[in-house]
Amino acid sequence: LLQMTKYEPSPQEEINKVSQELSFFGIELLPPDLALSDMDFSIEGKNIRFGLNSVKGISAKSLEKLKDFRNSEQPNKYDTFLSAKESGLNIGVVSALIQAGALSSFKTNRPRLVLEAQVFNLLTEREKRNFVLIADKYNFDILNSIHDVVKNQIIGDDKKPIMKES
Repeated sequence: LLQMTKYEPSPQEEINKVSQELSFFGIELLPPDLALSDMDFSIEGKNIRFGLNSVKGISAKSLEKLKDFRNSEQPNKYDTFLSAKESGLNIGVVSALIQAGALSSFKTNRPRLVLEAQVFNLLTEREKRNFVLIADKYNFDILNSIHDVVKNQIIGDDKKPIMKES
C-alpha cells in the first residue's frame, strides 16, 4: 500500500493513513535515512523503512543525483555537505532531506542541521577547505567554528585569517 501511494492525488495523506494502521499490526514506519533507506519503502526487520522517493519536495531529477550521493561515504557533516554539492544536490533538496529526518544519524536537531547546511553552503571554497581542517576541534559544528574563527582571527592554510568579521 505504501508503495502505491505515489499514484494517489495526495500521497502524503495516504502515507499518514497507512502509517496509522501499522501500529495495529505491531509495525513501525521508520523515518527516511540516507544510509538505510532504499528509494522505495522497504521491509526492515518487522518494520517498514520510509522510501527516499516519497520524501516531499524531492524531484525525480534530484533522486537520480541522490543515487550518486548515496554511493559515497559520509563520515561527518562537512563531508556530507560537500558530497551533496558534488553530486549536484542543491541546498533546498539537502534541507528537505534533513527536515524529513534523512540525516538524523548526526544526532543534531533538524532545524539546527538545516541552518548548518545552509551556512556551510554560503562559505567560499577556501573557507570550506579551512573549516574542514579544523572541524575536529569544534566537533563539526560550523556555527561555533565561525564564531571562534572570527573572534580569534584563526589563520588558514594559506597563512591568512580564515574569515574576517566583515
